[in-house]
Amino acid sequence: MLTGTTPGDATGSGANAALMDGRLVVVSPSWRDALGNPVGAATLVGIDGPFGPVSEANSLVGVHVGDFHEATVAALDNGNYVVNTPYWDNGTIANAGASTLCTQPAGCVGLLSGVFSLAGAAVDDRVGWAKASVLLDGSYVVASPYWSNAGIPAVGAVTWCDGGTGCAGPVSLANSLIGASPWDIVGSAGVEAVADGNYVVSSPYWDDGATADAGLVTFCEAGTACTGPVDVTRSLHGSATNDSVGWREGSVRLSNGNYVVSSSHWQGGGGAGAVTWANGRRGATGAVSPANSFVGTSMDDSVPGPQIMAVANGNFIVRTPTRDNGVLPRAGAVTLLRGTGTVTGTIDARNSVIGEVADEGDRLAFAYEASRDELLVGKPAENVVVRLRIDALFVGRFD
Repeated sequence: MLTGTTPGDATGSGANAALMDGRLVVVSPSWRDALGNPVGAATLVGIDGPFGPVSEANSLVGVHVGDFHEATVAALDNGNYVVNTPYWDNGTIANAGASTLCTQPAGCVGLLSGVFSLAGAAVDDRVGWAKASVLLDGSYVVASPYWSNAGIPAVGAVTWCDGGTGCAGPVSLANSLIGASPWDIVGSAGVEAVADGNYVVSSPYWDDGATADAGLVTFCEAGTACTGPVDVTRSLHGSATNDSVGWREGSVRLSNGNYVVSSSHWQGGGGAGAVTWANGRRGATGAVSPANSFVGTSMDDSVPGPQIMAVANGNFIVRTPTRDNGVLPRAGAVTLLRGTGTVTGTIDARNSVIGEVADEGDRLAFAYEASRDELLVGKPAENVVVRLRIDALFVGRFD
């Protein structure tokens, strides 16, 4: 049994993770060192131990108070794992953050250090802000949206790392995809693994020059580091202030390896909204528009709303609770869309089940049967369930 040694160690109270070989990485953010400081620890545990107290001899441990606050662990397919510690202090540099690859068979033991980790070099860089994103080729990506570049605050950085050798040293322009303007916070809406080890980076707060928060989603190819400033040449992007392309869910991988981009603020913030299909092997570029996206038609439609759900056959479902149905505010809609090519158009009875009572949108519930390609939507305010099969152009409803 793995145990703490001091009251309040709270061994295993963090974001623990199971590895491919059945072992467990136990995270103890409040574990105290010999001086009684809550520096935190991450311990690799299997049926053969280690047993007894957490220690520097059997665990990766922090150096300063709070080093393991909000630490996460990502398991790789090769049995290695990545420990992200965004509040690790790099010497006197508070909250520099670090991302550490731990390899089989022993994992990581000893003091957390920037020598063998990807690390921040400025206060509040918070490298490894979110759990590392594992790609389909076994590599991984570290998002650090609050990373600063030469005094420009929170431009953000996203760093690709080999799953066998990891990354070490400071985050930089040479090894990362980065923003250019203050508070671009590149990668803030996440990194999504798509087909063949490719990945996409969602940055809804990116500024296109004087166009604030235009937002963009950048496609990166597998097997190579995606570096340099983000730009429109390799990205789907907004064209107006507060378009915030990639807002809310960023991008969502479909079961066929393609992906869709959520931009619920498109058309200048709080707008009609858009959802854009993209090929997972080639990505998508250009400005979001009705020519390449499924879009809302009225202000505050906020397509795709709070949810995109990928289903088993490559299609996807969009729930849009704020959509107005004529004079009925927030009647809502649930839409079934194909995930095999560019999707355009707007919500209508051919592709959606539409609420017919004011403020019904938040109460619409749905399920999807992939074998029949059939969407079922419960409409409690109307006391009906609607069945939608879009290729048959058939909408049925029953009490």
